[in-house]
Amino acid sequence: MHERLRATAIVASAALVTPTATRAHAPIEGIEGFYAGLVHPAGSYPQLLALLGLGFLLGLSWPRAYVPAFVTCAVFGLAGIATGQLGAEPEMTTPALLVLAVVSAGMAALYPSGHSVALLVVTAAVGGLVGIASTPDSGPLRATVMTLSGSFIGMLALVFYTSAAISALRRRTERAYVEIGLRILSAWIAAIAVMMAALAITAS
Repeated sequence: MHERLRATAIVASAALVTPTATRAHAPIEGIEGFYAGLVHPAGSYPQLLALLGLGFLLGLSWPRAYVPAFVTCAVFGLAGIATGQLGAEPEMTTPALLVLAVVSAGMAALYPSGHSVALLVVTAAVGGLVGIASTPDSGPLRATVMTLSGSFIGMLALVFYTSAAISALRRRTERAYVEIGLRILSAWIAAIAVMMAALAITAS
């Protein structure tokens, strides 16, 4: 029973950060700015691909360096948000996030048990750039704080739920084909990021 309740809670809360949710109104009146920030990482394909790649990498390398990596993502995410508020342009992050999506998903597919230092560097870069990319348009201080708070939580939630689902699946099944399938999915994320980068280059 407890396992079912926990699974239901995870699915329900994860649904709040899906791209489909970005088209809906905030579930509670008065938190529109927070809600917009919460779903923003899932509605921007460079951020989504980078965070999914990182989530796969953390999930496949579980439990090695998971806690330091997650804390690093949070710390550099806050640093990125501060940098964005100091004037960094969110648009500048798009190519770098696509490159990081390829790197993180590629590491998950090819060498998920690689060096912890590389894992932390990639995590720091993703967190920092997603933080910069979360910079909202100019507005009242309260609205800006609410939106940035939502973006920060949405970023961490996407990484956490992706990595937690992958690590739980691996622990429960312990089948070689599951590991292979997850690494193939990681490779697909990397391939999609490459295609998106190519489309962005040809469109510019």
